[in-house]
Amino acid sequence: MPKLSPRQQVDLLDLLIALPATKTTAQREALLFSLPPQIVDSLDLSGDRQAAVTKIIETLDYWGQLADGRWAIEVMLLNAMRAAKDTQFEQRLEAFRQVFALPASHVELPDLQEQVAGEINYLMPAGFLAAGHRASRAVARLCVPQFMNGRMVMDGPKPRLGLGTGWLIAPGLIITNHHVVAARFDDDPPATAADMEQQASHIEAWFDYLHADGPYTTVLAARLEARNPKLDFALIRLAPSPKESNGRQSPSCLTLAQDDYELRRGAALNIIQHPAGEVKQIAIRRNDFVGPLDGDPNRFTYLTDTLPGSSGSPVFNDDWEVVGLHRGARKLPEPAYLRGETIKYNNVGVVMRAILQDLPPALRAEIEAAQPGR
Repeated sequence: MPKLSPRQQVDLLDLLIALPATKTTAQREALLFSLPPQIVDSLDLSGDRQAAVTKIIETLDYWGQLADGRWAIEVMLLNAMRAAKDTQFEQRLEAFRQVFALPASHVELPDLQEQVAGEINYLMPAGFLAAGHRASRAVARLCVPQFMNGRMVMDGPKPRLGLGTGWLIAPGLIITNHHVVAARFDDDPPATAADMEQQASHIEAWFDYLHADGPYTTVLAARLEARNPKLDFALIRLAPSPKESNGRQSPSCLTLAQDDYELRRGAALNIIQHPAGEVKQIAIRRNDFVGPLDGDPNRFTYLTDTLPGSSGSPVFNDDWEVVGLHRGARKLPEPAYLRGETIKYNNVGVVMRAILQDLPPALRAEIEAAQPGR
C-alpha cells in the first residue's frame, strides 16, 4: 500500500515548511485544492506555519486513498508542485509523489516513471480541436479495485483502487495497459490470473469526467477478453449500459491508423489522458516521436507530459488516428537538449499494429469491422 514512512513524513514536513507556498494561510489552503470538503473543512491552517503543515500531513496520511481512487497526500503534492514549478522544490516534491505511483509492468521496461518532458506549444487549425474533442469522448478514467486471493482489498470502508486510462477500440470494448488491470503497487504481490479476471470484471469506466464536481457517465466492465503482459495491453468487455440520460450521444470508438502507417522522427503526437486520476486532460502536439525503443519495432518513444494514471491512453497522430498505446516513461541515461529545453525522460508506447496482430482472430475482426472504411 502506498504510504509515506515516518522518516519521509519528517523530510516532507521540512520541505513544505521551507516551501514559499506555505507561508500564508491562503497558500496552505490552496494546497488542498480538489480534496473533498470534509477534509478541507476539518483543517484550520491559520497560525503557526509548522503546526499547520504538520496538521496537513497527519490528516492527509490518515485519509489515505479517497473514494475516487486518488491518494490525499498525492493530491496535495501535485498542488504543491504546481506552486513550485520551475524552482528547486519541484523535483524534490516529485520524489515524494512517486511513492503513490502505480508502476508499469516490469517485464520489459523495469524503470518506468511518468515525468513532464518539456513545455512547447504549437499553433494548429481550429478544426483540430473539434476533432480532438470528438475523439476525447471515447477516452475514460478507469477505477480498478484490487483483489487478492479472491477477496477485494479494503482500506477501511473503501476498496483500494488502481487508476488508469482506457478507450473504446470497438463498441463495448475498451483497451488499456495490462499493468493498469493488474493494479499492483511496489510492495504488493503480483496479480494472479484469477486476480486479473476479478479486477477486470469490477472495473468502472468514467466517461466524460471533465470537472472534479461535475457529472460523468459510469459504465461497468463485464469481463477480461484478452491480455498480454509483454505488450502491456488488456482488452475489457463492457457491460451493456442504458442510454445516456443527459441527451448526449454515446461516444464512438476511436479510429486506428492503417497497418502501413509509418511514424517519422519528429512527427507530432497527441495524448488524451486522466493523469493522476484527475479530470480528462490533453497533451497537444508536444509529443514528438523519437524512435523505436532499443530497436524494437513494436515499441516507440516520444516526448510528452503525463503522470501516473495516464497509462493506457491513446497516442494519436494529427488526424486523431490512434498509432499506439501509452504505457509509461523511461529516464534518459544523460539529459538531451531540444529547442532550448532539457529533456530527461522519454515516454514509451506500444504500436497498435503489434497489439492487433497479437489478438485472437475473432476479436481482431470485431475491431476491424468497427473501423470506418474497412
